[in-house]
Amino acid sequence: MNSAETSVNVNMSENASSNSCLRPPLASFRTQNCFLFFSTFSITNDLGLLLLFVLVLLLDCHQRRTQRCVSAVRDVVVVYNSMAMQLEELSGVAFFFFASYTKQPHLIWPASTIIGSGSHGQLLLHLLTCVECYVAVVHPVFFMGLRKKGVVKLRNMCLCCVWLLCGVGIIALHFAHSLKFMLFYISFTAFLLLAVALCSITVLRALRRPRPGEEVDGRTRRVDQSKQRAFRTIMTILTALLFKLVGTVSCAVLVSEGDKNIISCTPVMVIACFDVPGNMVLPVLYLHHTRKRQQQPRN
Repeated sequence: MNSAETSVNVNMSENASSNSCLRPPLASFRTQNCFLFFSTFSITNDLGLLLLFVLVLLLDCHQRRTQRCVSAVRDVVVVYNSMAMQLEELSGVAFFFFASYTKQPHLIWPASTIIGSGSHGQLLLHLLTCVECYVAVVHPVFFMGLRKKGVVKLRNMCLCCVWLLCGVGIIALHFAHSLKFMLFYISFTAFLLLAVALCSITVLRALRRPRPGEEVDGRTRRVDQSKQRAFRTIMTILTALLFKLVGTVSCAVLVSEGDKNIISCTPVMVIACFDVPGNMVLPVLYLHHTRKRQQQPRN
């Protein structure tokens, strides 16, 4: 009888370790208050994202009607892809809640792979935005040539590659162990953080030392404003990635603890809050930049 109980405990511990992921483990939802608090937070976060989506959609429709800013119309494509990946992540969260509420541990890991894939896709879009700002500031002649020859096609190809990587990621994460998944996610976020930091440093150097062609009166101020806008964009994304990395590392520390039942709701809520800036940074930046363009006097 003791051996049977021991084998059951071993199997339960193995299942618990294999089901740990970026979201709170199943044991943390076994109390009604914890499930209620986290559900309320998720619904509030989803409503905020829905409000941003509606604002972006209305502003994009206004831009297309008036044809006032062609660059803003092109930039919104990345924002739409980011929000589509957020919908993918939210569907994974809903699947996760269903598995937690109905106490079906075998559904936890598939839901976690969907969440992880959507989160990885958003990180890649952040990197794509920063690289575009870097090229526009550090290599303006090359960037202007791309804008004339077909930057839209190149951007669409990059977006297709991002979605392809997300699809491959779902398959790869489905067969991965939770610990390897967590280590990969931390390493991936740290790598993107380093890449964005290098972009920000390079743009800052270009901002402090204008090129000879930018010394002409009347154009210097305009070029400097463009550089400052690119630098602020990169720094905002860098801050959001830093929050995400801190939250991921904190989650890894909590999940790596032996007893999953001792994880309280407070650190879980704090970890979830660290993920909010990364989800909202691209739509907020688009709204801010578009409003700034609308406030500029038309020649």
